Amino acid sequence: MKAILAFLDRRSLAGIWVISLGLVLVIGIGDLYTGTEISTSIFYVMPVAIASWYGNRNVGIVLSIIAALVWLATEIGGGREYPYTAIYIWNMLVRLGLFLIIALLLRNFKDLLITEETAADTDYLTGALNTRGFYERMQQEIDRSARTHKPFTVAYIDLDNFKVVNDSLGHAISDELLISVVKILDDNLRKIDVLARLGGDEFAILFIETNNEDVKSAFTHVHRYLRENMQKNNWPVTFSVGIVTFETPPLTSHHALNIADEVMYLVKRYHKDSVVYQIWNTGNNAN
Repeated sequence: MKAILAFLDRRSLAGIWVISLGLVLVIGIGDLYTGTEISTSIFYVMPVAIASWYGNRNVGIVLSIIAALVWLATEIGGGREYPYTAIYIWNMLVRLGLFLIIALLLRNFKDLLITEETAADTDYLTGALNTRGFYERMQQEIDRSARTHKPFTVAYIDLDNFKVVNDSLGHAISDELLISVVKILDDNLRKIDVLARLGGDEFAILFIETNNEDVKSAFTHVHRYLRENMQKNNWPVTFSVGIVTFETPPLTSHHALNIADEVMYLVKRYHKDSVVYQIWNTGNNAN
């Protein structure tokens, strides 16, 4: 069963269309040949459920209509007779109503799960990923790097003097500052890169398939934009950043972030308001 669910989860929307529609037609043909005495109603629910859960709301609705029409066609084709034509229509509408209820309930439940999962991985203030979401996403990149042998880079960012802003200007201004940092980073990173607020005044960026030279070129501009924004708003905040390019992947996302964190703390201790770049690989670093 797990293999089947995993297979469906990997299908595209077009693939779900083909599978769901194919199942409806196969069930309809089987229904036609078994005759009207044997009920097959429960089998029509399966493709409707697949279409709704793995497709989307519209796919579920359309499959519900198709399933109801196919069921009607098998009744007529199988020779089932009613004294009034309206009974055929009534039965079809009842079945359609049942399919639509199932389709919409499943879709609403799936959407609710997606919303809750997103909320669980998202920082409530800034909309960036939180630590939990970042660890999960970085572990995916570590696994991919192990397969493809392509590097990735992690930046750990700490806001210098953020407590001064919080204490002197208040929480509202502090929140505005944090939101502006995320907006600048979002606007100047690639869509594939991953941004997270790790808590308080610390942020992290995962640069997908990015080597040391590329990240230097990219982050130089980002760092300048961040500093300019602080100066424009008269916020006495600077940025201490440790950036590590992993030419070979560490074992876990926690390990990767700890390495970047250590570099950032060296910056914060000795060279505040600057960026230090390092390269990490198993050839010259201990696990």
